[in-house]
Amino acid sequence: MTTPLDPDQQTASAIIQKQLADWGLGSLAGVVNDLIRQGLGSDAITLQLQASPEYKQRFKANDARVANGLAALSPAEYIATENAYRQVLQQYGLPAQFYDQQSDFQSFLERDVSPDEVKSRADVAQQIWLGADEGVKSVWKDWYGLSDGAAIASILDDKTALPIVQSMAAAAQGGAAARRSGLTADEGRLRGYVDSGISASQINQGFSEIGQTLGTDQAIARRFGQSYTQADAEAARIAGIAPALKRQQALYDSEQALFQGRAAADAQSLKTNTSGRY
Repeated sequence: MTTPLDPDQQTASAIIQKQLADWGLGSLAGVVNDLIRQGLGSDAITLQLQASPEYKQRFKANDARVANGLAALSPAEYIATENAYRQVLQQYGLPAQFYDQQSDFQSFLERDVSPDEVKSRADVAQQIWLGADEGVKSVWKDWYGLSDGAAIASILDDKTALPIVQSMAAAAQGGAAARRSGLTADEGRLRGYVDSGISASQINQGFSEIGQTLGTDQAIARRFGQSYTQADAEAARIAGIAPALKRQQALYDSEQALFQGRAAADAQSLKTNTSGRY
């Protein structure tokens, strides 16, 4: 027969069980009462609980943190960080099935990922997947082969460095701008533009201009026995590379000189043909 707890023990049990419930460890209530009956004080009970499989599973990231040279988090710190992650993701409107369980945050906690970094990743997910047009999503799928759910998960996954994820996102947005202008979206070139500090507005403006002028520029180049590709146009109009700009201007100057020459020849011909008629 189980010995009932006296009033003081009941009070102690209620306090500890309330704390365990807040931690998601309500299943340890019976263990707490057994330890109280053994005459253990609150500190000793806490140590016993920390050794239990249930406690270790609940705060599982701490083992990896210690192994990685990081300090173990107290239960209060652990849960507060989980809540901060959760609030950030809810703020950005991520689907409920993403990162809605304690185990979902384990990787963040193990690697000491700050809520601010999670916020930055959620911002990318919102830009690319939750708030972006279908053109951006299409580019992301084509380049990275990810479904809707996998795309969001990959953006949030801290195994890929945040700057790389941000670069991928900006490149995908630029790729959508290229396709809207009837052009090819080259992931390697776009990542290069983004990583060199070229802004999204510059990239979008560049593709808009190239979409309007590429056919004409290529026709001019062919007239002078040259080739002129989309990559050449991007080098001039997006990257602003000096030799590319110089070559582009040289084509325009050659075209202008050609037509000025023709105009002058036509004028001279007209003058010759009409001389002496009046």
